[in-house]
Amino acid sequence: MKDLLGELNAMETDDVLKRSKDWPKTPKKLSGILNRIKPDLVERGVHLVKAKGSRREGRRYKLYSK
Repeated sequence: MKDLLGELNAMETDDVLKRSKDWPKTPKKLSGILNRIKPDLVERGVHLVKAKGSRREGRRYKLYSK
């Protein structure tokens, strides 16, 4: 989530949006938002799944579309 949040912050140019209360400020907040909208994402062919592996490296997710 940390990498994804970094990418989203780099891609978004609207500073007003990034300062708004709706924009995720932490990876944990982004994860919560994505989990809430997960059913809507699946309807649109976008899937978010936890990747298997060691937690020592941090939690990993796969985000892909079919």
